[in-house]
Order: sequence, then C-alpha cells, then structure tokens
Amino acid sequence: MSSAGKIVLVGASGFIGKATVSAFVKQGAANRVVVATRNPSSATASAFAASGVNAVRGDLNDVEGLTDVLRGAAAVYIIAPGTEDRGVLCINGVNAARAAGVSHILVLSVPTASDAGTVFGAQLGPVEAAIKDCGTAYTIIQLPLFTDNFWGHQDTLKSEGKFYAPLKPDAKHTSVAVQDAGEAAAAILLNPRQHAGRTYVIAGPAYTYTEAAAAFSASLKKPVEFVHVPFDAAEASFRSKGWPAWQVKGLLELFQAVNKGAYVFRSDFKAIVGREPTSIQQWVEGVKSGFQ
Repeated sequence: MSSAGKIVLVGASGFIGKATVSAFVKQGAANRVVVATRNPSSATASAFAASGVNAVRGDLNDVEGLTDVLRGAAAVYIIAPGTEDRGVLCINGVNAARAAGVSHILVLSVPTASDAGTVFGAQLGPVEAAIKDCGTAYTIIQLPLFTDNFWGHQDTLKSEGKFYAPLKPDAKHTSVAVQDAGEAAAAILLNPRQHAGRTYVIAGPAYTYTEAAAAFSASLKKPVEFVHVPFDAAEASFRSKGWPAWQVKGLLELFQAVNKGAYVFRSDFKAIVGREPTSIQQWVEGVKSGFQ
C-alpha cells in the first residue's frame, strides 16, 4: 500500500521528470501528482495536464514561492536541472521543502557526487550534504550516464552504421535507461517511509561499447561499428553542437572514469522496483525503429 498525500515534482520538464510522470500514470496515481514548473502554460505542462497530472508555477530560483507550492505535500522530488548552477538551485529546493514542512524529500544526484574535484561532484556533492543535514526524511537517487544518450548517435548510426566516442572499446561502464529512472523514483515516492535515509544507484547491467555495437547490429540486422576517437575530437564535436563548456568538461571527466575502469556501479533498481533493470540489448531492441 502506498502512503496517501500529494507528491510534488520540481523541475520535471526534462527526460527524468517526464519518465517519472509516465510511471505514475501507468500505476494509476496521476491524481496524486503535482508538477511545479517555471512555465505551467508550456506544451510539456499541457501534456502533463492531459495525463491527469496537475501543473502549477514553481521556480527553484524563488524559494518563498516554491515553499507555498510545496505546503501540504507528503513527498517532493527535486530534479537537478541541466544548468551550471544546479547545485544551488537544488539546495534552494531542499530549503523550500523543509520550510513547507514536507514529510519526505527525494533528490536527484549522480554516483560521482563525492568526487569533489570534478564538475558534477562540485555541483551535487553539496546537495547531498544539504539534504542529509536538513532534518527532514530523505532519499537520494543517483543516476549514471543515460543509456538514452545513444539518441545522440542517431544520425551516424542511420547513415554510416557507426557511432563515435572517446571510450575504450572494451571499457565496461554503467548507464541507466531513463524509463527505469522514472519507475524507480515513482516507487520511492509512493512509499517514501521504506526508503528513508537511503542513497540508491539506479542503473542497468554494465557493458562495453563493443557490446553496444553488437546489440545495434543484432536489432538493426546490419553491421554496426563503434569507432574510438581521441578526447580532443570528442570535445570539439560537443562544442560544435553548442554544449556549454562546463557540461563538456563534466562529460569528458565521466568518459575518463570509464576508461580507467572506475564507472561500474552496483544497481539498487531491482530491490526497489522488483524487476531486473533494462540492459543495453533490451533498450536497443525497444527503440530500434528510431535508428532504421
């Protein structure tokens, strides 16, 4: 049985927020969910409303206003936005939830949050410290690289049967399907007391990019090749796409960790959801039409 009460998602307009809302809808719990967004008139907010989820104005830059939105909530999920100041914004969300008297706070983080010398560690390490010290029941959900990032290789996979990255072909690493991340978050938010004080990693089975190429080859029924490129070439490619410098640096730090064998994590997904997490083979098979 799930605990009754309003559940508020803050910063839910991105992939993780949408996946979490989708999980609530599938479980028939959409009527308990409120999405706090800077623009409740956006197309995304309208889509939430169409699925039975209420969308209201709520901004991580406005602690006082967000506090009002969060009053009466049984649980709140603070989803780190894709901005350089996201650490500050998430701490604003923690402070707002505490001031509102929310019973349980779930925050989104990364498995490398304790690596203070890295971009993502410097951003999200202080968030984890803040929630542990806030005096409110909490859960931390750490997500590694997204398996769904393969959509960034869609064009070359279609046109060349190849994808490119600075990862060693045989370097094992962990990623997470966005759908799995949303399903796990929804399960925690529906039964927060079971997860109080816990830090979870949500991830699928580790794999290499050679194995990913084999998965694409099998599902697309054509040869697919992974091409290992130098880091400077990868950096130039990311910058040419308009990625901000901090994000490029942070991503390259993760790739370096993969190549050092330091990016394989034990997953808590099955213990939370009750099924095995999505493997690279299953993910590719499920989305193969988009790469054909």
